[in-house]
Amino acid sequence: GAGAGGRARGWLLMLFVCANWVVFSYVVAWATVDVGMPAFLLTYVANSCFLIFLPLHLSRRWLAERRGKGARSSPDAGGVVAPPAAATAPPPLRATLRASLLICPVWFLAQLAFNSAFSLTSVLSVTVLSNTAGVLTYLLSMAVLGEALAGGKVAGVLLCFAGAGLFAAGDLDTAGFEGGSALGNALVLGSAALYAVYTVGIKRLVPEGASMDLFFGLMGLCNTIFFGAVALALWASGGLHMGSKPPEAWAAIFAKGFFDNCLSELAWGWAILLLGPTVATVALTMQVPLTLLADLLLEKGFWQRSPDRYPLLVAGMALVLAGLYCMSMGLPGWVRRHLPGGGGGGGRGDESGGRASQYQALQEPHEEAPRS
Repeated sequence: GAGAGGRARGWLLMLFVCANWVVFSYVVAWATVDVGMPAFLLTYVANSCFLIFLPLHLSRRWLAERRGKGARSSPDAGGVVAPPAAATAPPPLRATLRASLLICPVWFLAQLAFNSAFSLTSVLSVTVLSNTAGVLTYLLSMAVLGEALAGGKVAGVLLCFAGAGLFAAGDLDTAGFEGGSALGNALVLGSAALYAVYTVGIKRLVPEGASMDLFFGLMGLCNTIFFGAVALALWASGGLHMGSKPPEAWAAIFAKGFFDNCLSELAWGWAILLLGPTVATVALTMQVPLTLLADLLLEKGFWQRSPDRYPLLVAGMALVLAGLYCMSMGLPGWVRRHLPGGGGGGGRGDESGGRASQYQALQEPHEEAPRS
């Protein structure tokens, strides 16, 4: 395992990831609410930034081939050229592309629902409720992948859903959000459910041994082509009103795509290697206190609500965090690696997503680099 220095770097990476996700949640809220950027357009541009993984994958393959040729051409001490090392053939590109084509629409819709929620509810609500994606992922994995239900995980499931219910009740129809926050909370939970489908889809459809940076890059390519056509059709029919947006809004969206989606994804994968998937997953709960602190500094809605809502909100947050802790202690390793960071899906992981989250199968690129 990693020494003290490695663990310290892992925790710094997790702090960076959580802070990044929280900061860009407020960026999305600003872009969609204050600037009026359509959530569809924001989602499309940010998701297309995953194209950067394609040149990353090609560069990594080129470097690996160069190192392999150098090793084969170097004579050993006896003057004999070393034979090429045995390697497992990578899965066909077509199989990885097929998985990207099937998973991309789910990934996009999870991100779209997540980004649309910011105009209807608070960043804190999005952060707390999106973390239920991990529980939904586990439940879906039992139905689709045959995962067993352990007694300890039942407590985690019940705690998370009870906490989400309490929090949503305390956040219901909060003043300051046009139309109330009930629809916004429903969008977040819908995003979490789609993120669970996205996560299980990765496990079910991505071929064994596939390079995950190639998979994410192909998803970015599918997103750019397919949803670019959808965006053009919506714009031509008047369903997508772009208008004139300030340069800083476009800069913020591209920054979200590259930093919040791509860079955070790499940092999350590195932190998993340094801390292990369980500790890294539990560390994602740092988003909640960071969001509370940001709400306090920015004087957002949570601190202006009626005091009679505080017990429900605080109790709901505590139950969700406790449930996530119980779940992360017992979830299968592949599920823990796909747990979102409150960004949707993807995300933010996506992949997530939660934020993606957000976002998400990141241990594999590092582990498979020598085989590419």
